[in-house]
Amino acid sequence: MTAQEFETSLQKGKIPVLCYLYGEESFLVDRATRNLLDKAIEPSLKDFNFNVFYGNESKGIDIVDAAQTLPMFAERRAVLVKRAEALTASACEALLPYIQNPAATTCLIFTGAKIDQRKKFFLELKKQGTLVEFKRLYDNKISSFIQSEANVHGKPIEPAAAELLSFLIGNNLQELSSQIEKLVVYAGTRPRIVLDDVRTIASSTKAFTVFE
Repeated sequence: MTAQEFETSLQKGKIPVLCYLYGEESFLVDRATRNLLDKAIEPSLKDFNFNVFYGNESKGIDIVDAAQTLPMFAERRAVLVKRAEALTASACEALLPYIQNPAATTCLIFTGAKIDQRKKFFLELKKQGTLVEFKRLYDNKISSFIQSEANVHGKPIEPAAAELLSFLIGNNLQELSSQIEKLVVYAGTRPRIVLDDVRTIASSTKAFTVFE
């Protein structure tokens, strides 16, 4: 499943019981994870229905126990396993039976940087669940990302301003998101972000100094 297909699926209210979100672009992986969690569990009941594990330090049986626990005062609980590619062989083996027959009342989310489809664990995960890869954006896609982010904040950005910000920051999506938030605040009540706004906000960056 592509990242766009996954987003569309969430918007339609389709919550997977099992998924692996992975890829080079950790910013997009983290965002997709937050979006999924927001839809999977009731925020006010999160303390009762949410567990986080780390693949490099967790036992498979502990993850299974959490996933098999019934939700409290809700229809669903969520279990998040970060750095899933670092799960030990014994942890993967312990998880296999659950992967083959996941609980209908749990959304089990694995996240990581990569996937090894030669391993039985990941093959079963691919067969039974949803795999979504978030690739690093090409440079020619950064300007579109900037415009999309600005629109989410209700503050469109002029194409020239987006191009300049792309030139200054590059494909660091976390930094771009941070700069866009600053630009939205700086623009105030004006209807859009313009070129001079980017020059003002980004003037202290090394890239801008070189550009000038």
